[in-house]
Amino acid sequence: MNYTELVTELQDSCEYEEADFVAAIPNFFQRAEERILRDVDLPAFRQTDQTSTQANNKFLSTPEGYLYPHYLMVNGRMLLNKEVDWVAECYPPGTAAAAPIYYAIWDEDSLVMGPTPNAIYDVELRYTRLPESVVTASETWLSINAHRALLYAALVEASIFMRQDDSVILAYENSYQDALKGLTIFGELRMKKDSYKERDARPGSKGD
Repeated sequence: MNYTELVTELQDSCEYEEADFVAAIPNFFQRAEERILRDVDLPAFRQTDQTSTQANNKFLSTPEGYLYPHYLMVNGRMLLNKEVDWVAECYPPGTAAAAPIYYAIWDEDSLVMGPTPNAIYDVELRYTRLPESVVTASETWLSINAHRALLYAALVEASIFMRQDDSVILAYENSYQDALKGLTIFGELRMKKDSYKERDARPGSKGD
């Protein structure tokens, strides 16, 4: 489905055409996209970036479109993911700088490391990114492969906006969850397929 078709289905389902509602429709779909990518891990939206730490700076900026991390590797070492409070307690201000061992999600724009890096280190960040929205791209991977989940997630947002009865919101939510199950299975199968490809590509494996 493209964006125009999705909007038509949403409006047909809601039967509501007030100007403020129509103006908010792009927001419904953008929030729906973010929700789907937080609810299910889809390999199609994973990305790996190379960057570096700064000496005596415990923060690492996240790239544009970043949603959540899969792993953070510094100087060839996989860092352990911890809570922010844990990192802050173990490595308070004044703690000696060294090669980082742990990291935590500080906010939407940065990660925090502990200990604070004492030098410039190579960094590899694997994360799920937010792709271009169907609102601006017209057609996206989600609109083509997961249009039911996208539509029902947007209908949940639209129903909340319209202050509809809880029963209506729940009905759309249940439809979204049903669509999400199929998408989750697809994501798991894709991850297994990718893992087999990685294994077979290793030196000494069959097919080499």
